[in-house]
Amino acid sequence: MSAVVILIAVLTVCILLFIFLPIAIYRNNNIKVPRETQWKVSDKDILLIMSKQRNGYLSPDDLARITDLTKSEAKKRLFSMVYKRAISFKQSGLKYYFHLKEEVDSRQAPQLSNNPYITTADLMLLFKHHNFELTLQKICIDTGLPINVIYKELQRFIKEKVIVKLSDRFFNVSYILKEPYNSNPEKRIDTEDILNLDLSKIYQKEMRR
Repeated sequence: MSAVVILIAVLTVCILLFIFLPIAIYRNNNIKVPRETQWKVSDKDILLIMSKQRNGYLSPDDLARITDLTKSEAKKRLFSMVYKRAISFKQSGLKYYFHLKEEVDSRQAPQLSNNPYITTADLMLLFKHHNFELTLQKICIDTGLPINVIYKELQRFIKEKVIVKLSDRFFNVSYILKEPYNSNPEKRIDTEDILNLDLSKIYQKEMRR
């Protein structure tokens, strides 16, 4: 193997580490976002702040300057949302710039229940409102719930075989209804009462962290 080939291989590995190591570090360090930072600024607020940037990009320094978050808190919050595939980022050297995956829907949100979590009825209303395909961003904007709570609740719906998670090679993620609910969104989920109770427990557990 020539020295050129070896050099190219080494450089390729270094580039990949440079790109993905920050996410791996934040993932292992937790991406457990302290609850108190949600009281300072919600995930919905962060998405809206990002949408209002002239160029569409928001750095941790920008977020810390605009809100009461420290730079460390801002960076953790943004990478947490990247890890859940709610937003994306680009790099310039060692600096990170975060951006939305889609435009914010400015329409009035559907009339949801007064529960602090997403009920099965709420989920169906959200699907109808967004042409039967949801993203974390759409749900967050309409409900105001933290991305992590939404993510965990959607995982529960997946386990119950109510929805399906879709992803592509660009790490875009969305959710669609599984049959028979796609054909008949009015159909009652057999385990609805138990499911709603589990969703309530997920919300309480995540907000106690």
